[in-house]
Amino acid sequence: MLGILLLILAGCTTPAVQATLPPLEGAQPPAVTPYLTETPARTTSPTATHAPTPTLPPLPTPTPYLHTVVQGDTMIGIAVYFGISYDELSLANPEVNPNFLSVGTQLVIPLPEDDPGGEAQPEETVPEVQPLETGRVACYPLR
Repeated sequence: MLGILLLILAGCTTPAVQATLPPLEGAQPPAVTPYLTETPARTTSPTATHAPTPTLPPLPTPTPYLHTVVQGDTMIGIAVYFGISYDELSLANPEVNPNFLSVGTQLVIPLPEDDPGGEAQPEETVPEVQPLETGRVACYPLR
């Protein structure tokens, strides 16, 4: 082990031999010829450039809305909620069986015919309060 260590250390201390080429007799280094170029004068003010005409983004096209079926949803209930007919909803979703709606199914809600701009929002339904009519209270004695 000590012998290997000494060999490694001995290899590190030997000077490296460099091979040098003798200079060529009568050889001159190549002459460097300067190459003069014209440098443009510095401008003091920025040049006016025309800004590109901004292109308007395309107008949004009406896209149908996706509705995820939750517990208790029916096709007719969804159609009424979004203000479309049952037939429109059925035509937009031909692969869906209206008798067996699964929770989590994505339904395509088409835009109503009377809303070409696509600004339809689900209607907020407010339940109508109906008064409860009761007759005259009748009390009977019991044994």
